[in-house]
Amino acid sequence: MNDLVKPVGQWIADNIPLSVGIGLFLFCLFFEISKIKIYPLKWLWKCISFPFRKIDEQRTQSFKNIVLEMKSEIDTKLTNLTTSFDNKMSEMATSQSSNCAAVKAGFVDLEKRFDTLDEKQKETEERLDKLAAARIKNHVLNFARQCRKGEPHSREDFKNLFEEAKIYESLVEKYHWENNVYKHDFKYIEHVYDECNLQNKFLGE
Repeated sequence: MNDLVKPVGQWIADNIPLSVGIGLFLFCLFFEISKIKIYPLKWLWKCISFPFRKIDEQRTQSFKNIVLEMKSEIDTKLTNLTTSFDNKMSEMATSQSSNCAAVKAGFVDLEKRFDTLDEKQKETEERLDKLAAARIKNHVLNFARQCRKGEPHSREDFKNLFEEAKIYESLVEKYHWENNVYKHDFKYIEHVYDECNLQNKFLGE
């Protein structure tokens, strides 16, 4: 027995680090397979793997930080793009609304100008109609006066007067004017025309 112990003791003395490792392993193995609730191998593995796990955690955290930074940068760019797009759409809507308002205001202004021109045109037309009616009325009154004085007129003179009378009567109807004196003299002219027509007393015939 002593012969066996001496070589083992000598080997242990020559290989102290390895001997200590083997001893610790056997010690831990004993607790692992025993019913004692102590797990030294697991504890030893945790101790040995701690630096590696720490490195992995640091790498994982670093990767997470990179991902978070990228996500934050992407979110910022998306937010800026969305804000820029919304601003552009708002500017376009405002510009379009302003253009529509300007066009509408232009049409309203044109309508007012056309209304003003239409009113002025009506006023001018009425003024010209009054002048034409006054000229025709004076012509009829002078013609009747000449007939009363016995001045002869040609058939053409009477026809021209009757054509003017039609124009005058249309203007009287259009503007609802009074023409009592005119009616009296015009009837007299018609009577003279009928007599001249029966007796063939027209000037130049």
